[in-house]
Amino acid sequence: MKRMHSTAIFQVLCFWVCLQCSLLLSPAAAQSPTSAPSVGHGHEVPLEHLYWHFLDYQLFLDKKADALPPSHPDVQMLRTHYQSRLGFNDSQYSLVRQAAQTLAARLKQKDEQAKSVIDAFHHNYPPGKVLTLPPLPPELSRLQAEREAIISETVVDLKNQLGAKASATMDAFLHKDFLPTVAFKPMHPPGPPHLPQTSNDQVFTAVKP
Repeated sequence: MKRMHSTAIFQVLCFWVCLQCSLLLSPAAAQSPTSAPSVGHGHEVPLEHLYWHFLDYQLFLDKKADALPPSHPDVQMLRTHYQSRLGFNDSQYSLVRQAAQTLAARLKQKDEQAKSVIDAFHHNYPPGKVLTLPPLPPELSRLQAEREAIISETVVDLKNQLGAKASATMDAFLHKDFLPTVAFKPMHPPGPPHLPQTSNDQVFTAVKP
C-alpha cells in the first residue's frame, strides 16, 4: 500500500512534464472560435496551441541547422522550408523566429519555477515514505494558468506584428497543412490508483512531423 501511494504522488507531480508538451483540450477550448478542426476523440485543438507547437518546431529546426556546417546542403532547407510554404519574406519570418525564441525562454522560466515547487514537495513528501496522497501544491495550477497566458500573449503579439493578411495566411496554414502532420497521442492525467480513469480531462501530446 505504501508503494502504491508514493507512486501515485510521483505520477501526479510528474504530470507537469506532460503539460509542458501537451495540448490541453478543455470544453471551453473546444468551443472557441479560434480552435482548429477536430482531431479524433471528439476534441478540437486550440489555435494558440498550434502556434505554440509550430514555433517550437521551427526553433528545433533552426537549432538543427546551427549544428550543421554552413556549407551543408540541408541548412537552407531547415531554415526556410516553412517560410517558403507560408510565402513569407525574410522580414515577416524573422518575426516568427523572434516569437519562437521569446516563447521558449518564457516557458522555460515558468517550468523552472514549477520544478522548484515539485522539488520542495518531494522534499516534504519523499516518494516511498508516505502513506496517503496529500493535496497538490496550488502553485502548480497557478503556474500552469500563467503558462497558458504566456502562449496566448505570444500568439496575439505575433499576429499583431504580422498584420491581418499574413496572420490569416498563417492561421490557414496551421489548420490545413501543419495540423495533419502532427500525431496526437491520448494520455490521461494520473489519478489515485484505486479510481478508474475517465474520458474527461484528456491530454494529447503532440509529436512533431
